[in-house]
Amino acid sequence: MKTKQVLVRLIFSLLTLILYNSCKEEVITHDIFEIEEANPDNMHILEIDNLGKVYVNNDRVNVLDDHAQIKGTIFSLVNDEFVPITSGDFSLTRSSTDVYDELYGYGLATLPEIGVFSDILTEYSSGANFMMKSGAAIREQDPLAPLNSNQNYLGIQLDESIGEQLRFTIGNTSFQPKSLYMEPNDPMIYFKGDIGTSPFQIMDASLGLSARGELLFTPFSYSNELSSVMKTPLQSINGNIYVGGLVPIPKYHIEVFGEALIGFTANENGFNAFFENGFEGSSYRMGVNGAVTLTQDFISFLPRMEVGRATVIVELEEEGNNYIQVAGEVQIQNGFLGELLTNVGGGTLMSQFSMPEQTIESYFYVGDNTNNSQFFIRSSLSMTIPGIGEQDLINALFGVDSEHVYIGADMRIPGLAEVYVNGDVYYDGQFYISGGTSLELDVEVAKVSVSFDVLITHNGFEITAQASGEIAGIGFTVEVGIIMNWETGDMELCMDLPSPVGNTCIGLRRGKQRTLNGELYHGWSKEDELKL
Repeated sequence: MKTKQVLVRLIFSLLTLILYNSCKEEVITHDIFEIEEANPDNMHILEIDNLGKVYVNNDRVNVLDDHAQIKGTIFSLVNDEFVPITSGDFSLTRSSTDVYDELYGYGLATLPEIGVFSDILTEYSSGANFMMKSGAAIREQDPLAPLNSNQNYLGIQLDESIGEQLRFTIGNTSFQPKSLYMEPNDPMIYFKGDIGTSPFQIMDASLGLSARGELLFTPFSYSNELSSVMKTPLQSINGNIYVGGLVPIPKYHIEVFGEALIGFTANENGFNAFFENGFEGSSYRMGVNGAVTLTQDFISFLPRMEVGRATVIVELEEEGNNYIQVAGEVQIQNGFLGELLTNVGGGTLMSQFSMPEQTIESYFYVGDNTNNSQFFIRSSLSMTIPGIGEQDLINALFGVDSEHVYIGADMRIPGLAEVYVNGDVYYDGQFYISGGTSLELDVEVAKVSVSFDVLITHNGFEITAQASGEIAGIGFTVEVGIIMNWETGDMELCMDLPSPVGNTCIGLRRGKQRTLNGELYHGWSKEDELKL
């Protein structure tokens, strides 16, 4: 790593002279701010509470009863390699155990040279005050920090009195931290500051970099109903880069304000390529939690939607397996459903559905292009069904694409129990919705199982019920079927009774003079006009 440290080195040398003149018990004969080589055969290990182990050359540490002093370079051990973390004057304190409670001091603020950090050019190193800080304390001040609340980190407060501050570049992108935290055993750094220069700029942003891709993104959780229609489950992601702020996703014409984690598992050069080319010209997998505005630039038939508590998963690959998923909460206003159905070409269905103002869950999927898209909402709504009237759809899933509306919901069929139904409503008015339910009755003298299957279409409905069990020790099975045709008004009721009765049906036909004719016969009806 190349550095420009002329002014900084002069100041560090003066600090070394001050330390030299103030030390009465030891003589410092080396520049304690100079990063030095590790001596693997002669290292001292110091374990720090909830931070892990750090390593120091034996001749750079003085261990006393309740504390230790380091004047030199501190290392971490990563993949059997000693990696310099900082160099300077540090103290560690402990109570009664071999584990130290605290590390603090003054040293060099620089970046470790391992993993993705090896490709970072440090333009300026800086002096800094070091202290330990818990992830919980950091997150109190910075709730979006991708840090473990139960872990300790090295807090690095840059010394603003010595001129040039720590600044580094990756590709075409420069970074200037204002505050900095480090986990030495990944190693990982997290800072707040400015990210600038083409191809993207984020001011006062948060950035985390993990050498081994151990930063963790956890998506928000949503209802089982919404999760059931997701093409790919929303899963946690491990990655190398954390970004907090306004995150652009140019391919899909959206920006997300929140926290993003970016990984490059499919491409070893992805880290460098990302900072060379930005969000638009790179291959990566990203998860974002935050808020996003969706418009017709995202999916052509969408009304404008403000999605909060949103999780966005993006996968962009060079070979073209690209997609984006968005899930979140939307405040629905009057007129939303009508605008949606009109945009998608289903305006004829507006009279069949009603949706009140409410906060709903939503899910969006877009593949390689906006024509390969899906949209679902989980909401309360009602549907007007010919012959039955307006029916409330409870815990409804309402999905829209270019051809039809999908519905999945609990519906109370008149005269029956609540039934889960699902099916499709096409923009030409045809629809097919089916479902079923079952119930058990177990009392002292009877044990009965009853199941219902329902098919509701634009032509009519069909209900089949089957009951079986025992009453007073006598077993039985009964099946009842009802078919109703909306257009003709004809209905058929059939019962499959125990022998010797067998299949018995009653058919009711509406005549031309609006007369109702009935017939009783054995065997299921063969009248085609009643088949749905």
